[in-house]
Amino acid sequence: MDDQQAQEKSCGLQLLTDQPSHSWDLDQLSRYAQEQHQMIVDGEKRLAPTYWRLGQALSLARKQFHRGQWDKFLKSLDIERTRAARARAIFNTFSTAQEVEGKSVEEAYGRRTRRQKNTAPDASSKSRKCKGALRTFLNRVPNEAEALVDVAAHTEPTEARRLLVAVEKAIQRLEQIRDQLQKHADSPTTDRADTGRKGKKAKVKLSMIQGG
Repeated sequence: MDDQQAQEKSCGLQLLTDQPSHSWDLDQLSRYAQEQHQMIVDGEKRLAPTYWRLGQALSLARKQFHRGQWDKFLKSLDIERTRAARARAIFNTFSTAQEVEGKSVEEAYGRRTRRQKNTAPDASSKSRKCKGALRTFLNRVPNEAEALVDVAAHTEPTEARRLLVAVEKAIQRLEQIRDQLQKHADSPTTDRADTGRKGKKAKVKLSMIQGG
């Protein structure tokens, strides 16, 4: 290796190990920022499956706690609330830890808000999509609301009063959804095949009566 190559290699290593300073130009700062960002992304890709497994454990544990007890449980484990909510969101979005391999934590978490493309399907298809949208919405609300509790705790009084109005409206809508679901949950289930057969029999009897 000649002196020029050795000098270039030395300068290259120096750029990676030195700390940014006022003497650096924009090109040097940009390169350094890209390198540091890539290191973060690579590190998060290794952490994403761990976030999924953390979310799995916390989601199972969450079912054993009533309102108000969950925060105390997280504090006893020294797990920050936002991180716990993010981990649970990743777990609820992906079926297995293998599905998040190669994704950064931010990318995996961002999948939770993906919207389905709107098309013009037939009535049955539209109904299935609406039910899927409802399920996705209801699964997303607890996770996102949980992550915003700390934000609400530090809200200014004037803003808090405005937000309370919005919260009350949201609660009213959720209560309406709950009442509708409860009504259908309490109603007896009817097999569709039996319903079809009964309908055909009724039509046959009606035609016999009219013919008689």
